[in-house]
Amino acid sequence: MKKLKAFTKRMRDKDEAAVAVVADIIGSVLPYGGNVIAFALKKGLAIARSRSVAILSEELPAKKPTPEQAEQLAPMVAIHARMAMEGEADESLRLLARVIAGQLEQGELLPAEFTSYARILSGMRQVEIVALGEFYRCWQDAEREATQLASLEERGNAVELSANKAMAERLIPRVVADHGELKALFSSLMRTGLLITTPTASGGDRYRPASLFHRLNQLASLEVVEGNPSDPA
Repeated sequence: MKKLKAFTKRMRDKDEAAVAVVADIIGSVLPYGGNVIAFALKKGLAIARSRSVAILSEELPAKKPTPEQAEQLAPMVAIHARMAMEGEADESLRLLARVIAGQLEQGELLPAEFTSYARILSGMRQVEIVALGEFYRCWQDAEREATQLASLEERGNAVELSANKAMAERLIPRVVADHGELKALFSSLMRTGLLITTPTASGGDRYRPASLFHRLNQLASLEVVEGNPSDPA
């Protein structure tokens, strides 16, 4: 635990040093502005850190980590705090915290895997994360409905068709205005590697979850991802 605290302190010191440099630069251009900017930056950093700490405290188990786990947690917590300081959506930060919690629950912390999910979730809009949660719920519902089909191929096609249809019904017009906007939304999600497209006979696309999507769900439970679908910001 001491290593984790020491690491986070070093990160905080680096942030404060960066603030001082920025303040000096601004102060040289705008006389008397450096101190004001430095104060605003420090306040913003403190708020962001508090946001990260609050989310991690809510999502991580209360069990004290082992010394080895603390050493592995240090860079993961630092990345989480950094993303909070960069203004990432709460939904992204919460999913990342759940990735850590999921790894702890499975008994193996994997900083490299966490970092890959941090890259995926970095910059994602709330509407995209809400859409992922809706897509997962639609896929689960479709799989339950298709269990009676004997053929594996029939079942796969039925699940894909049903899930995509339900997804469109749930997201239009609450989240996006029309099918064109829906396609644009899922095209942006395609770049994350979480989804795969299947061309249709009519020339369109249907979406299905990639293995990366399933792994993220194992760790972070996408079913509980919620948000205000009327607010795509």
